[in-house]
Amino acid sequence: MEEKEFIIPKNVNAGFEIIQNVGLKDMLFFIPSIVFNIPFIWFVSVNPIVKIVVAVFSIFIPFVLVFVRPIKENIPAWKHLSWKYDFIKRQKKFYYRKEVSEYVQKTK
Repeated sequence: MEEKEFIIPKNVNAGFEIIQNVGLKDMLFFIPSIVFNIPFIWFVSVNPIVKIVVAVFSIFIPFVLVFVRPIKENIPAWKHLSWKYDFIKRQKKFYYRKEVSEYVQKTK
């Protein structure tokens, strides 16, 4: 008997992608670094090597947050970090109850 071959597709993302697996919303992470780099390069008078290092480093951080997919292929690193932050800042509720009935029974 001939075995059938099934093709299971990867998770499909319905969003608009500029680059593969990188949407328009993900590219918004680069705006603050660009806004920081342009005045820094033009108006700050420091060594050009320092300017290059700072500019590359400030572009590298959003690049890592957008393009690195640590656990699943369709979830970027910035989402994992935001979920961890939300988990850490959640309200922690601890419920306590008195176990009076057990204590009373043990002492009798």
